[in-house]
Amino acid sequence: MGGQTNTAINMMQAFINQVNAFSGNQLTPAQAQDLIDDANAIIVALN
Repeated sequence: MGGQTNTAINMMQAFINQVNAFSGNQLTPAQAQDLIDDANAIIVALN
């Protein structure tokens, strides 16, 4: 299960990177921060 957890965390980190790339363009900074906060909460829950 550890490998799957690490994969999920890596995917959440990649999602955060993509959200950061969209911030200020396709997403407002507030929208981006909400998504980043949610992704970080998932990462914490997985750990």
